[in-house]
Amino acid sequence: MGVYLSLAIAALLFFALFLFFGFYAKKQAGEKYDLLSYFPYEFFDGSRSVNALLARIFQSLANACPLVAIGFFLSTIAEDGWGALGFPLALALMAFLTLLSHLFVSLVPARFPREHTALFFAEMASSLLTLFMGGLYFFNEYLLGEVAGEGLKLALSVALFVLAAFLLLALVNPKLSRWADMKKVSQPDGSIKLERPRPFVMAFTEWLGIFAYAGGGLLLILGFLIA
Repeated sequence: MGVYLSLAIAALLFFALFLFFGFYAKKQAGEKYDLLSYFPYEFFDGSRSVNALLARIFQSLANACPLVAIGFFLSTIAEDGWGALGFPLALALMAFLTLLSHLFVSLVPARFPREHTALFFAEMASSLLTLFMGGLYFFNEYLLGEVAGEGLKLALSVALFVLAAFLLLALVNPKLSRWADMKKVSQPDGSIKLERPRPFVMAFTEWLGIFAYAGGGLLLILGFLIA
């Protein structure tokens, strides 16, 4: 129990530090940053400051916490055989792919639109599948009803399904097909200036995915606490 509680607290702390150092890096650089209009990678892009590096490190650590929780859970049920390990192992693999996708999408800027878009969809899809598979696992545990905490497992599974459905809806947003469209703003001299719209659909969707996975990852950790 202590391991899972520690991981839950660590996940919250690491995520808060990711945001803190990211915004602080931008403030030190004298650059404005808006979650509705700027990509998550722009926390780090073009900056060699220690704060930007710390933001990247803490984001990776926050994403790693659910994976560590799954790994620890696997170690506790290893003696039950491959039948018990199969689905948690698949969940661990998907969580690992999500960790990698969050890292890679932060390394490829949107000035490489094809590559960034592909990584964006990989990031959202892996996050969605991780949360959905977590929901399936806890729902199956609820149906088995062999130990205490059935109500909590049902609540966790429903919450994970809701987050997965939220990511799916965000992923099929038709505006994503035109995510690079800029807002045209007329200037006093009659010229037209292109600005990012607010919200800038792909950037905002990436942030939605990050927050949804952070919440879902915390639910996964708490779920293994009562599993």
